[in-house]
Amino acid sequence: MIDEAVAEIEAMQTHSSSAVAVTAAEALRELLSREYATVEEYRRALERNSDALRRANASHASLFTTQREIVDRVTAGDHDSVAAAKAATADAVDAVVEEVERAKHEAAREAVDLLEDGATVLTHDFSTTVMEAVELAARAGHHLEVYVTEARPRHIGRKAARTLSAIDRVEPTLITDGAAGHYLDDCDRVVVGMDCIVDDVLYNRVGTFPIAATAAE
Repeated sequence: MIDEAVAEIEAMQTHSSSAVAVTAAEALRELLSREYATVEEYRRALERNSDALRRANASHASLFTTQREIVDRVTAGDHDSVAAAKAATADAVDAVVEEVERAKHEAAREAVDLLEDGATVLTHDFSTTVMEAVELAARAGHHLEVYVTEARPRHIGRKAARTLSAIDRVEPTLITDGAAGHYLDDCDRVVVGMDCIVDDVLYNRVGTFPIAATAAE
């Protein structure tokens, strides 16, 4: 499971930052079924596998921070048995996954207020938080038109467009990245996800900045 998660993250098959963090955290549960002679051996295995998951894609800050939190929680404890260390790992994974999901759902609920009925919005990349916000707005009866950039070179926006096309009351249109500036005049909002926030600066997929800068004008 860990090797598969590393390969998936390296191949960017999972694009959303929160989804990557959850996938990596859950992958560590594989260690709970393995046998270890000592607590120290188990901790080394945890650190080694967590490091492999973190290295799989350095662009996801949430991947690094959640993996670091899990390892720190386990290594900081004074465990007298491998079973106790494994139990601490399970608790740490549960806590991290719950926090990531809670934050994502909370952000989506907050974003619904920005998606008024009849609004036209533009989004870049694929964000599970944005997808959830749009779905919640649609469930509330809001009709939305959404322009989705392709997000080349991996065309991640195509996945976003397919996801949005399955939501009632939402009309997605897939556009090339270079056409974003042209369509911004028709948009009421630009809504994007994020990889992390550092010193009040939001970091997201390459291509977000020119869209945000153009929208600000």
